[in-house]
Amino acid sequence: MRSSQYRRRIITIVFLVIIISIILFLISYNFFTERDMRENLKLREIETIEKDKLEDYSDERIYHLIFDKNDRYSVSIKDKVERSLLKLKVKYTVSDISNIKDIKDNDYMVLTARNWSTNKDTIDYVLSKVTSGASLLVTRIPGEDALFSGYAAKFGIYEKGLERRAEYLKITDDVILGLKKGEKFANLMLEDQIYDIHIRDEARVYLTDESDIPIYYTLDYGKGRIGVFNGENLDEREFEGLIPGMLGTLADDFIYPIINSGVVFLDDWPAPFNFVNEDVYEQYGMDFDDFLKYVWWPDMLGLIKKFDIRFTGTFVLSYNDNQEPPYDVNESISDSPMYVHYQQIIKNGGEICIHGYNHYPLWFSKYSDESLASAYSPWESKDNAKEAVEYAIGEFHKTFPKYRMNCYVPPSNVIDETGVEVVKESMGTPIVIAALFAGDPPHQPNHEFIVEDDVIYFPRLSSGSKLDDDTILGTAFGMTSHGVLSHFFHPDDVIDEERSEGMEWEEMRLEYDKMFSFFEERYPYLEYNTISDCANKLVDWYELDYSVVYASDYIKITSLNAPDEYSMILRTDKKITGGKGYSYQKAGDRSYYIRIAQPEVTINLKGES
Repeated sequence: MRSSQYRRRIITIVFLVIIISIILFLISYNFFTERDMRENLKLREIETIEKDKLEDYSDERIYHLIFDKNDRYSVSIKDKVERSLLKLKVKYTVSDISNIKDIKDNDYMVLTARNWSTNKDTIDYVLSKVTSGASLLVTRIPGEDALFSGYAAKFGIYEKGLERRAEYLKITDDVILGLKKGEKFANLMLEDQIYDIHIRDEARVYLTDESDIPIYYTLDYGKGRIGVFNGENLDEREFEGLIPGMLGTLADDFIYPIINSGVVFLDDWPAPFNFVNEDVYEQYGMDFDDFLKYVWWPDMLGLIKKFDIRFTGTFVLSYNDNQEPPYDVNESISDSPMYVHYQQIIKNGGEICIHGYNHYPLWFSKYSDESLASAYSPWESKDNAKEAVEYAIGEFHKTFPKYRMNCYVPPSNVIDETGVEVVKESMGTPIVIAALFAGDPPHQPNHEFIVEDDVIYFPRLSSGSKLDDDTILGTAFGMTSHGVLSHFFHPDDVIDEERSEGMEWEEMRLEYDKMFSFFEERYPYLEYNTISDCANKLVDWYELDYSVVYASDYIKITSLNAPDEYSMILRTDKKITGGKGYSYQKAGDRSYYIRIAQPEVTINLKGES
């Protein structure tokens, strides 16, 4: 009898323990609460900045941008260099080659003009300034220009052949952050046309092609220095990130501010994937929703824990094709099987922003791209589009009433000016829009890291599930120019033949791990943030004013309108020996990551002048 009572008591205790565990599990996901009361980070208010204000507080150096108004290529490169100079916040002038500004012996020049023969006086003047101590960056070797042919030796070139295709970019010195000597990268989109040149041994070569033909090098000339880019790729959007790297080779020391922020977007997540994929079902014995819930998402949580990532989810309420009210969904977010993933993103330090009521981009005219035209219809009514966005946010707020969505990610990265207005009017300002840095206009516009008309534009730089050359170069150029890693995945990459590149999930999971391990190794100073954190850091960087004094053995930085801490990149062959107001890490063979912590900073240096 006692034995029977004892067994019943044990069974009762075990049963109660199981019930309590289930209750605690459900409570942890707020299954018994209709509303989640957590709040999102608030975006910084945006100050109005006059564009010319930035020139008043930059360093003592002046850069002179010289272009040819009659040459489309020259104008295009001029525009790209000018954008970089604005971001670096250095003083600069812009002038046509026929009417250049007065240049001092310690100034810096960037020459994008290719017609030298009819501008001999200007070219001679520029070279005389380099002889006296100025520095010059030539962004393209002129082709069959007779004057350049006669002056080639002045640029270290003792033999110049015909144009040839460069299929690889080989790293021979520290000019692109995170890339090491000897590494080479193939990028089919960025195959370049270079001249088959041979240069003097005393030149310092930073980039070559696969046959060791120089693509970028510097050469001391008189008291100054010349940098030469042998190629056309500076006209490519992706290559803009190289410009700050090249400018940093023209002087013994060069420092500039960066955002230092990494954001990882999960496009279309959370979203209702209500279908069965045959390959997934055969491999895992479950439909695609369950695969995401029980396999994919736990593995993504593993990445969060291992690499301290903050995922930014971009939710889609429905995949219907409705573009007219009334808008509706079959079930509320709190009743949806996806609810746990909303919770898990937030709980693990991430953020949720909006991808759309459905997956139709905010585009209001006829699609000229056939693939887009076959997938989407343009919105005929701005009011209907606004109501759709507001409806999606309203549904979200039924479960997350205090959580403000700070960011809109355009489906397929497609958006037009009216679409931007819809985002601002339906979501409020300030607001973040995260589309592509290198798009495919007009449907996928190129976006800058910029604050404009109460919108914080924080573009995406790379995508995909594999650590390939495109991902490495996209990240390296982004880190060099802005100190930004901005990457995105899709949960359905695994079932997309093109995006998965034939990999099954286990292979893709290992590739993700490999990718973030690479980022961790090459950019140990990088801070992963949610998009709201990133946007606030961008505003700090955009509004920052500072002055720099360069001496042979120190750099002095005075910050104006600065946050408590901000980040810079220092390019130098010297060693840091002390100073005050900062901390640092090595970022390359001749580069340092600098963390500024005081309004006045002195960085002491020792080495060759």
